[in-house]
Amino acid sequence: MRMSRAFAVVVAAVLMAVASLAGATGPASAKATKTTEIRFESPAATGTGYGDYYSIYAYVYETGTSNRVYAGGLTLNSRPIGGSTWTPLAANTSAYVIEGFQLSESFEYQAVYAGATSGSNTYTPATSPVFTVNVERGIKYIEKSAKKFCAEVGPLSAPYKNKPVTTYYKVAKKKGWQKGWTFRTNKLAQHCYKITKTKAPKGVKVPKGPKLKAMKTVFVKAGGMKKHVDIQQYTY
Repeated sequence: MRMSRAFAVVVAAVLMAVASLAGATGPASAKATKTTEIRFESPAATGTGYGDYYSIYAYVYETGTSNRVYAGGLTLNSRPIGGSTWTPLAANTSAYVIEGFQLSESFEYQAVYAGATSGSNTYTPATSPVFTVNVERGIKYIEKSAKKFCAEVGPLSAPYKNKPVTTYYKVAKKKGWQKGWTFRTNKLAQHCYKITKTKAPKGVKVPKGPKLKAMKTVFVKAGGMKKHVDIQQYTY
């Protein structure tokens, strides 16, 4: 009888300790709510001319911190400037989007995070600010057939019909711009040319010319857009 009473005292003490431990750890196991924000990093491609390739990098962070969030999905939407309807451009089941595409028209972009619960954390939904990419005059090459290519001048919402495109270049050891060539677009804002195959002559050495330092392309005023000059610098 004495042994049973002592055993009962021990069991009671253990149960009290377990209850105390459970009470201490219970609140700590509750899920914590984390607010989130979407940040865009600098694109790899910064050109905004028609036909240029543009990249968007969108990531989700805990608000005001450097803590990345990976749980939950992120969607990148786009719409024409002044439009009211968003169209999904890219989506990821993880909380980031890396998307590259060829520019054709000026658009607005916005990323939307759905929110998620992961482990002991609940992440709130978030929507990024809207940002705009205004597409400038540029040239995109289009293959019409196996023997025909066209240089198309855009954006096509501001037609560049029957207008000249003039190029200039700079070479080493020479000052100023040297005129290169000019072509004129047709009613489709294109300039097309045929591709001919020629065999390289044997035993002929091609002399080395001066290095190209820069190239300039000049587009005149057309389709409601102002004159545009695109300059590309070359490094070796």
